[in-house]
Amino acid sequence: MITDEPKVEITKEVLEGLKIQKVYKDFLKEINSIDFSQNGQFLVACDDQVINVFDIVNMKKIRTMYNNTQEIDFVRFTIDQNHIICVTKNEPYEIWHWAFEENQILRKFSGHTKIIYQLEIHNQIILSCSYDETLRLWELNQQQDTCYAVLDMSSKPDNKIIGALDYIGNSFGMAYVQKENGQSLNCVQLYQLRKFELGPYQIKQITGTPIIQFKFSLDNQFLLCVCSDGQIVILDSYLLNTLFEIPGNTDRLNVSVCFTPDSKFLITGSNSGILYIISIQNVNKTQTQTGQLIGKLQGHQRKCKLVLFNSKYCCLISTCRNLVVWTPNQIL
Repeated sequence: MITDEPKVEITKEVLEGLKIQKVYKDFLKEINSIDFSQNGQFLVACDDQVINVFDIVNMKKIRTMYNNTQEIDFVRFTIDQNHIICVTKNEPYEIWHWAFEENQILRKFSGHTKIIYQLEIHNQIILSCSYDETLRLWELNQQQDTCYAVLDMSSKPDNKIIGALDYIGNSFGMAYVQKENGQSLNCVQLYQLRKFELGPYQIKQITGTPIIQFKFSLDNQFLLCVCSDGQIVILDSYLLNTLFEIPGNTDRLNVSVCFTPDSKFLITGSNSGILYIISIQNVNKTQTQTGQLIGKLQGHQRKCKLVLFNSKYCCLISTCRNLVVWTPNQIL
């Protein structure tokens, strides 16, 4: 059982001392998505057709749901801890609003014409990106099942748009590849959520391979940009200044990266199964720094694709085909 008293300050020593508390082997294949409820107590995880819900505080699985008609991905909790959203991996490409207790799909949001490869939600706003070259914004609490905003990027070549919602509800970000003088650059743009039609209010170009992960830190200070070669770039989320750069690493290709809740550290998965701990403390807003590798955690025997740190409890989740719960010794 996990307790939040006393509160645990996340330090280098605490992270290096994380231990495996529980391993769940309830999946048929590699886990494709995970998410915590807003209160931090519940975790949802999916492997295409099986959705498992766990009570992380009491260390037990509380629900399993199956869908035999569609493979699904990107499970995300809504504000209601009994509801999730997810996407279908096959036609028709839809966003589903799914209620656990009734095991019922409440609504299906349609509009995308190709595979949806990103889904985010904050409060009632949903952001999705698709191979149809659009970024769409939706409102969960509205009656219509269509989006209220579409950013069409089909006029720009070589694009795979990726988006991010901030945690205040004021802004969203978008990143895509832009060609300039024969060179491919990552273009990062920030928009006002309710005035997106005015265009971006901040723009930044980043050299390197395409950005494949893009997210705000929980305190909205930073923007995390992970490139396809494993390079990690941390931007100031207001002015888009580059604060930290971590060179690419072949062991970190196509695996997720997450912030700790205090935004002082990053945790990354790896192809070797090692979890890397990187410090991004002591920010200097006038000079780019290199994040420091400060520790490793070993517990996976195969590729560790997903990592996610709980925002309410000192608890880290990592996945392969199994789901691993890490906690520090002092709160076991």
